[in-house]
Amino acid sequence: CEHFSLIKRVIMELDEDDAISIKKVHDLIKEPNLECNLTYIKSNCSALASAILRLEKTSCPLSESIKIVLDVQNTIDKAQNKIGTAVQLKLKTVLEKKYWI
Repeated sequence: CEHFSLIKRVIMELDEDDAISIKKVHDLIKEPNLECNLTYIKSNCSALASAILRLEKTSCPLSESIKIVLDVQNTIDKAQNKIGTAVQLKLKTVLEKKYWI
C-alpha cells in the first residue's frame, strides 16, 4: 500500500515492552506477505466500501441499488487466486439466496 513503509517504520519505533498490543502489531507488521496482502485487498476490494456507502442511502432507487450490487460482483469476478475465488463463491451464494432484494 501507499504508506506501508512509513507506517511500518513508526510501528517498529514503538517499545513493545510498553503494551501487549505493540508486541502483537510488531509481530503482524513483520509478516512477509502483509504488504502484498494489503495491496491485494486494496486492488480487489476497495470498490466494496464505496458501494456499501452508496447502498446505505435511503433515497437510492431499487434499480440503482441492483446496479451497484452487480458492479461489485463484476469487480469481484476479476479478482484472481484462491482468495478471489473464495470471495466470488461467497458473493454468489449470498446473491442466490435473494433475500437482499
